Amino acid sequence: MHKRKNLPALMRSAKESVTGPVTSFRRAMRGGAIGLTFGVLAVVTPALASTADDPGRRVALVIGNQDYEFVEPLVNPLNDTKEITRVLREADFDVTVGTNLSKKELEKVVRRFLRELNDGDTALFYYSGHALQVGDSNFLLPVDAKLASQYDLEFESLKVSHLLDYMKAASSLQIVMLDACRDNPFEIGSLFWGEEEYALGKTRGLRRIPNKLGSFISYATRPGQVAYDGEGPMSPFTSSVVTNALDPSLEIKDLMTKVRDEVVRKTGGQQIPYEDSTLVTNFYFVPPKPEPIVTAHHRVSVPLTSDASPLSIPEPVQPEGGAIVATLTLSPEKGTLRLPDGRTVGEGDTLDATELASLEFLPDGSGAGDVELIGYQVKDDWGGSASAIASITVVQSAPAPDDGARERERKERLEQLVAWLSQTSKGSAVEADIGVGPVQIYADAPDEGLPATDNWLKVVSVDSDLQLSSDGRLLRPGDRFPMSGLSTLTVRPQIGSETQARRFTLELPAEAGSSGETLTQIVQPRVTQCDQLATQPFDLQAVTEGRLANDIDSAAVDKACSDAMTAYPEIGRFVFQRGRGAFAAGDLAKAADYFQQAYQMGHVRAG
Repeated sequence: MHKRKNLPALMRSAKESVTGPVTSFRRAMRGGAIGLTFGVLAVVTPALASTADDPGRRVALVIGNQDYEFVEPLVNPLNDTKEITRVLREADFDVTVGTNLSKKELEKVVRRFLRELNDGDTALFYYSGHALQVGDSNFLLPVDAKLASQYDLEFESLKVSHLLDYMKAASSLQIVMLDACRDNPFEIGSLFWGEEEYALGKTRGLRRIPNKLGSFISYATRPGQVAYDGEGPMSPFTSSVVTNALDPSLEIKDLMTKVRDEVVRKTGGQQIPYEDSTLVTNFYFVPPKPEPIVTAHHRVSVPLTSDASPLSIPEPVQPEGGAIVATLTLSPEKGTLRLPDGRTVGEGDTLDATELASLEFLPDGSGAGDVELIGYQVKDDWGGSASAIASITVVQSAPAPDDGARERERKERLEQLVAWLSQTSKGSAVEADIGVGPVQIYADAPDEGLPATDNWLKVVSVDSDLQLSSDGRLLRPGDRFPMSGLSTLTVRPQIGSETQARRFTLELPAEAGSSGETLTQIVQPRVTQCDQLATQPFDLQAVTEGRLANDIDSAAVDKACSDAMTAYPEIGRFVFQRGRGAFAAGDLAKAADYFQQAYQMGHVRAG
């Protein structure tokens, strides 16, 4: 596509190339050029990918623009948006929806979406509507876009790569779905973006977006080609996504393969969906359930008597509920396995989890010193499985007293842990900083050494502004986690939740108290001093309202942000805000160093 330089811009560019990037950067700071609006901010984010174990929330922005004021309206975006929203909510996404948005409304809804993201989250953006390819970039068009002059593009559109850069800076996995590949609807012959003028003509489709590590970008059709609205209530692309996304067997790349096959058949080969993936992990719209948890090797001693002895095999657990069955894969060579009602069982028999835990062993034919093995495989309702064994040592007489002592000790430790938890939850609220990732709630819990399968806490409720996790697994009401994982329990409060305390409620295990007994933990979200004192206005990665440079107390900012950097060394926001303090103090060299460091850590505003 032909492009030519805007002459005044070319002269400015040549002048700046003489002084060098650092000098022009510092000159820009003196001139206040840092405060650009979202719509015109040019960003090149370093390719960063979070390796956080915490799975994070699923957060989606869905936009459908249909009723355009100055170009041909579209037919399907509102239906597309409605159905995509339904599917995403069924897939546990928190969805922000915008339809028929003006430019001002578009920027507002995008800013709200980005402020909801945290490191560790999955961020999804879906768009149905008009879009435009200009040069090497794609631009989404609000319904009031007019593009009456060559210079209107920056003010009347949203550059897709800018949105993706911000998503990457604020989340760990990004999914972009663009059902917007249509002919250029405008009659204007060329448009400026920055210093370049691009001839348009009747450009078709969208360009391929440069994709950095950790993202999945799907297009309704191949780059440079046209997608069709179709004859139904939805577009062919979105219709296929909606039909197949909730299939739990389809990883996203397999999903798009199926979508592509269906769309090609629907359009007679005229439209071929395309995707570009740099994901280093799998993603399912229906998250796979965790595998059942079993004790891999249970050891027990039984006396050589004519009576059957209980094996006390720990009952296997599916953390998210559902039935579990166990199939015996190995039976003892000597002796008999049976249930309390006298029924004998053997290799190939299937038991439920409670029956497995109640198995008894009769050592008929066994001698003192013999060791027998039981093998079993457990499966849950979702196809998850795990294997384990139990070894039985036959002894001449009843187990030594210390075996019973160990069991009493275990129960005592469990009771102590429950008492500790109850006392802690009744104390003062746990404070949790906003925007720093998961915050441990019970780091000092005395849970070391407790078996993972013995006793489970059930999540009864969690306030919507809190994200609860244990051992890196996101917890929702109805989920369970072991008492042994109490010290790994974390919360992550959402932006804007500092105005009032939040809470979650847990149900205690039956062995530890009366059935159904619960406790409630109060959590007080808070904004760090560094954020309170030095947040940049309009910073989309900020967690609170900003302050202008002349409102900053430089010394207080330096101290508060130094403390925050020490407490949270991986978060670039605190480095950037410390740079703002240095800038306000007039130390431009130090400010530039902090900004550069923050930018390399993924803080977009610092760029």
